[in-house]
Amino acid sequence: LHNLLELPDLHEASLLVTLKARFGQDLCYSTMGLISLSINPYKPISHYTDTAMARYASDAPGLPPHPWQVAHKAYVALCKSRQNQSILISGESGAGKTETNKTLIKYLGELSCHAAMASPTQRANALLINRKLNEANPLLEAFGNAQTLRNSNSSRFGKFIQIGFDHKGLVTGAVVANYLLERSRVVGQAQGERGYHIFYQLLAGCPDLDRYGLLKGGDYPYLNKEVIAGVDDETEYNAVITAMEVVGLLSEERGHVFGTLAAILHLSTLTFRPSASGHAAVQNETAVEWVAKLLGVEEGALCRVLTTSITVLRGETIVRPFTIEQSLVTRDSLAKALYSALFNWLIDKVNSSLQGGAQQWIGLLDIFGFESFHTNSFEQLCINHANETLQRHYIEQVFEHELREYTKEGLDVAGMEYHDNQPCLDLLEKRPSGIFAMLDEECSVPKGSDSAFLEKLYQHHTTHPSFTRPR
Repeated sequence: LHNLLELPDLHEASLLVTLKARFGQDLCYSTMGLISLSINPYKPISHYTDTAMARYASDAPGLPPHPWQVAHKAYVALCKSRQNQSILISGESGAGKTETNKTLIKYLGELSCHAAMASPTQRANALLINRKLNEANPLLEAFGNAQTLRNSNSSRFGKFIQIGFDHKGLVTGAVVANYLLERSRVVGQAQGERGYHIFYQLLAGCPDLDRYGLLKGGDYPYLNKEVIAGVDDETEYNAVITAMEVVGLLSEERGHVFGTLAAILHLSTLTFRPSASGHAAVQNETAVEWVAKLLGVEEGALCRVLTTSITVLRGETIVRPFTIEQSLVTRDSLAKALYSALFNWLIDKVNSSLQGGAQQWIGLLDIFGFESFHTNSFEQLCINHANETLQRHYIEQVFEHELREYTKEGLDVAGMEYHDNQPCLDLLEKRPSGIFAMLDEECSVPKGSDSAFLEKLYQHHTTHPSFTRPR
């Protein structure tokens, strides 16, 4: 039984028993109406390899469920209706969203090149764009993915990829939109986690680390020294170089990319000491020299930025020296800003290579997974909020829409219940008393503080079912 909606007794227990039985038979995909449900097998399965794409592209009956079928329906709908389509990929961290996204991109490219009526030249151009789109994935993963406690290749940013098609159904380009990169991971990670893959790949695989003042396997405070089982960072570095070449990054540009990464690593070694006046002063000049050299800035200007704030008020320049703690915060803020700017620049280069901007497209939304740790960062709260919002969309499309249809057909739906997460979303985003709105307000008042913010939350939300006051 491939479609779970055809179960004679449709309830939670029967769903779970059926999914477990299918998983034991290496059938990790199941269908629920328009939805493809996946359980990550964490291993390759022979009947789901790329060689099976041709059978799914032919739309043969009786094939086991696969996300390719969702992509196939989206492609057919696009070609017939000329209306844009979107595929939403969601799930917990480690559910296999990144791999699903990659295989859907590959399938749509293959389907387009074989299904569309096109000349050899048009087909060759589509194949080239498809290759660039596939090669962009390891590049974006290297800079945007990291090991977390639950997932060795967790996406730490969200992306929406619009794959453009012409009137014949051929791939013509793509546009990648990214959002909410986890910048805090640049300067520190929880125990058992790693920073972004590219830092470890650079230190393991770059043949001329001396050019950047780095040491192979060196100790850099921004990086946890964790190893991912079964992953060779040196091999992954070579894959990143290949991906950079395919998407059109020149040798000089690759040098600037690695130079920026090296500057961030040197920033992590930069420390401060108290000056004669008791304010912060740079302690290790060598780190400053390397950062200034790699970024192409003057050493003195860099030191001033890291140890003082400069304000111009009514034509008068006011210089305020930093404490050591303020200088450390500024150092880390600079590192995060550098990495974020570099990541956005890479996205722009990828988009330039993919020749996007088509009027009709299929969109793939790949969002970071829901995670809950003992201590969660604000960024993790935003990630989880995005997942809750997508869950709300899922509820509207699957449950509420279906119940309305059943009611129209005269069916009794009084006993059908589902969990509605709208109260949880209201707690976070509803104005003026939602947590985000109250946080904005507290940040804007002159004497806003953490304690005052917490007290306001307690006053407004103590009785809310989704809000618990720590004991």
